[in-house]
Amino acid sequence: MEETNLEKIPPLPYPKVISYVNNFIINTVEFLNKFSGICEEKLSNVSQSIQHLEIRLSILEDKLSSIPIVGEFTPPPNITDELIPPNPEEKIEGEIEPPQNANPVKNDSRYKHYFDMVRYGVPPDGVKDKMRALGLNPDLLDNPDAPAPPPDSN
Repeated sequence: MEETNLEKIPPLPYPKVISYVNNFIINTVEFLNKFSGICEEKLSNVSQSIQHLEIRLSILEDKLSSIPIVGEFTPPPNITDELIPPNPEEKIEGEIEPPQNANPVKNDSRYKHYFDMVRYGVPPDGVKDKMRALGLNPDLLDNPDAPAPPPDSN
């Protein structure tokens, strides 16, 4: 293979090089502008969809809170509750009795609404997202007998 001596090749004329560079820059800027426009449009559509979902969730929450039977409903007992009847007088040796919680989170006015939503079939993940958005601790939804946090720490 022959080696080409690059010193003998004449340079490209400056106007031609400038034309190529300008063409590259123009095409790149046009591509980026189109891409940016498409991204903004898709982001706007997603934002609009989220707003529609938030509105629907608010409407659903209002409809659920308007049902008068919400406070009277008690869920059916678990199967294990029927198989093993509780005997409060029977104590196991060495068992430490937990302190009685005067205000469990399921009875707290700030959280009761969310427990009702789950009881009526609203997906727990959606309820937890709503709680998180309002600054409430969503982990308390998994433990209804946990002590309710003080009012100033939600």
